[in-house]
Amino acid sequence: MNENKGALSLSNPLSFEFVSNGLLTCNNIEAGDFLTGIDLIAPDWGSFRDALDDRFSDLPRTVTTRTAQISHVFLPRSLADPMELEIEQHSSGASVFIRQRVSDLDIDGIALHDVLSALPKLELIKSVSDRAPFPVWQTLADGSVGWSNARYKTLDAQVSRDDDAVLFNFTPTTEATDKPTRVTVKDDAHNRAYWFDVTSQEFDQGYMNFTVDMHAGISAESAQRNFVQTLAKTFAHLATGLAIFDRNRQLVLFNPSLFDITELTPEFLTARPNLFSFLINCVTIRSCQSPRIIQTGANASPM
Repeated sequence: MNENKGALSLSNPLSFEFVSNGLLTCNNIEAGDFLTGIDLIAPDWGSFRDALDDRFSDLPRTVTTRTAQISHVFLPRSLADPMELEIEQHSSGASVFIRQRVSDLDIDGIALHDVLSALPKLELIKSVSDRAPFPVWQTLADGSVGWSNARYKTLDAQVSRDDDAVLFNFTPTTEATDKPTRVTVKDDAHNRAYWFDVTSQEFDQGYMNFTVDMHAGISAESAQRNFVQTLAKTFAHLATGLAIFDRNRQLVLFNPSLFDITELTPEFLTARPNLFSFLINCVTIRSCQSPRIIQTGANASPM
């Protein structure tokens, strides 16, 4: 963007002429100043269209010639844009005119373009941010929360806590931008907790914070641990000796009764022997009497 550009009055229409191959052949003085002001030097139709596509929708992708002249007016995407764009297609190419819809306004055309061409992008960014299924928020320099998206606001309303307590008890730092930080959001009134991995990036004298919801994964891990603990307690009180092997035929779990039945040492069992070594040691200490057991066990399908 040219920081030294001056104001451009749009009291006269901007006029551009493009030939059939898309090259710009001529334009009036105001149109030339406009192109210079928006840093569009010697454009063809493609770059000209790209520069204006954020302001005017459905602009044709190519210059099409017509035996009989046809004109079409393209209205702006934003209601705040006071301009309209007209394309006249004819036998040698296309004439383009950008003019005010209300002729008595005093408008700086370059400043207007800089503002209005960014509006569709800003609306898209806002829409994407608000529809994100995870909290995103801005932490200001004083630690307070600035902007936040819809998911943050929803979670903020759901979680019961002290009035002055922040939703995420987390202070972003420069070091926090290198890797995610695991943060727990506690809902004391409902005896519930939510887990998030938070990544922060420095932004506008503060930080933008992005989260990944880890609640389902951590809940599954907790349920698995509880199941294993319950299973281990059940095994521990059985009089029957139990030994569980994984798909690689390594010992993963056993109960105390196995010591009494097999006379195998705790050191041997905690070293996670494989199935064949387990059976060989049983035979060695005469806990298993038949070699046929070794053959059967060695060929058995693992759990």
